[in-house]
Amino acid sequence: MKRYKALIKKLKNDKSEQAIRELQNEFEKVIEVATQQAHPADLFALTSYLLEISGAFGYYGYNCDEQCCYKIENRNELSKIGQDWSKQDFYEIPKSVIDKWKEFTKFWNHKVKVKHDNQNQSSEAIAPWVFVAHELMIIADEACAQISRKVPDQGAQNYNCFQEEFTYLLAEASVLDRPGAENQENSENIFDGIHTICRLADKNIVCVLPKTRVAQVGCNHRSFSNHLSLLQTHRKLSIGYQKLYAANLIPDEEPLNLLLIPYPFQIFATDFEEWKPDKKRINERFFGEFKLVQNWLKSKDQRMEIIHLTLALIKEAEKDIGKINGLIFPEYALNWSTYNRMSKILVEEFENLEFFIAGSSDNCDGEKANIVSNRLYGYEDEKNIISPHEFINSRRKHHRWCLDKNQISNYHLGAVLNPKMDWWERHSIADRKLTISNFRENSTYVPMICEDLARMDPCHELLRSLGPNLVFALLLDGPQLASRWGARYAHTLADDPECSVLSLSSKALINRQNKSTSFSPSHAIGLWKDDTGKTVEVNCPDCASGVVITLTATKTKNYSVCKRVKKDCISWHFVSQHPIELAGSEGALANKIINRSN
Repeated sequence: MKRYKALIKKLKNDKSEQAIRELQNEFEKVIEVATQQAHPADLFALTSYLLEISGAFGYYGYNCDEQCCYKIENRNELSKIGQDWSKQDFYEIPKSVIDKWKEFTKFWNHKVKVKHDNQNQSSEAIAPWVFVAHELMIIADEACAQISRKVPDQGAQNYNCFQEEFTYLLAEASVLDRPGAENQENSENIFDGIHTICRLADKNIVCVLPKTRVAQVGCNHRSFSNHLSLLQTHRKLSIGYQKLYAANLIPDEEPLNLLLIPYPFQIFATDFEEWKPDKKRINERFFGEFKLVQNWLKSKDQRMEIIHLTLALIKEAEKDIGKINGLIFPEYALNWSTYNRMSKILVEEFENLEFFIAGSSDNCDGEKANIVSNRLYGYEDEKNIISPHEFINSRRKHHRWCLDKNQISNYHLGAVLNPKMDWWERHSIADRKLTISNFRENSTYVPMICEDLARMDPCHELLRSLGPNLVFALLLDGPQLASRWGARYAHTLADDPECSVLSLSSKALINRQNKSTSFSPSHAIGLWKDDTGKTVEVNCPDCASGVVITLTATKTKNYSVCKRVKKDCISWHFVSQHPIELAGSEGALANKIINRSN
């Protein structure tokens, strides 16, 4: 490959026939090596990337007889080639794929253009490489069908050799993900996920990961593939796919009960502090910086009290509904030490818990920032595969919060922050990451933080490519009403790629706004939006310390633009909500925490 790159560089100055022939010979050697080592994901990465950057997807048509359109007639045949490939050994590539690949490589020196330069009124207005590339993309996509599912026994009808390889890739990556972290607490379970399933494709250019849902609108690479997603923003955002590879995943058909705890319940204006104010500089720029101090976690007693309250809420909820599957705290609710201690207790006491998501003020490395921490729980199956029962990861918020004069007025913060200025959150963004977690057989979720939901870049394009079933947006915000900004941005993801979106805010700023005479009091701590267009406000009355919502899964089918079907897709829909109220000594503890009293 180094020699090939050197020859390309040389060709810029020497365009003789000998130099071109020398480059072509070297290219054929590279192709030979690639053919022997290629994974369907590599083939998908190359072909879909070329089709995307050339604009070829825009020329595809169903019943188009015009010269500017093309279509794939033999999609069933191509799908079968891909499926046959998945039944063979890892490095055994079907002859039909190799022949198609050799046909494609004949165009190695053609321009990446859809139309011929000298376009005439013929049926060959579309460059021939486009057809071959699209056929290879379909083959590669079908070879990786259900790649993220549990590995069936070899010889089974639904066996896919690339599923097995994906499992070992997860296992290897989870061990090697954090070299040098052996002295850190719980380092063996810290795993950001795998970044790509390609063997050869440069991950700084393109990554490929399994896809959960297929975009049912639009005409681009997202709506043409059923099983793989093309991710082109790895250099500005690192994506990770997380799954407990040795776990018995719960069937999607079982209800999903989520406990939402809108902590902190109270926040004081003095919890917002100016960050090293420079009056001259501020007067020039008309904005300052603030930091939010977690005085609700200041003492050890306070940290232990929220842990005890959480355990009490789960036990109280389980008396009524049987089990809690997921626990979610809003933005900036906890710190890492409290989150980590709580999660250790949870895994020991509640065997039905599948995940624990919380906003935090620092991450597992002790770095201060606005963080979302995510813990995925699982249980090993009967196979003797070494696996932790849980994976942990944390990442920073992608954008800073700006408090303007309207928010300062609504939340009564004018005594500590000058309402004539905009105040930016003191937060180190640093490297941007996004993790998608596979928690059930066909279901994935992605946790987000506040502005991540509202700002399109850098993660929304990746979300639409990956198609997670659930998006959890953690907020420090006012009431979650259908008329506010959260519903507007959630709708875009519910439409494409048909995610179900749950936003959750603490009661802290909701209670501050409720004290104002400018707004009607509200207890809406959460807002649900799904692919049916249904919007539900989740309410936590003053007498309750948490709310359980129950979701149910509906099986559906997705179709690519070229009419290939993806079966067993899952849509999560809202069923009910139930506030959790504690009594006795636990109720007294809840009142103490809610009122932030000593």
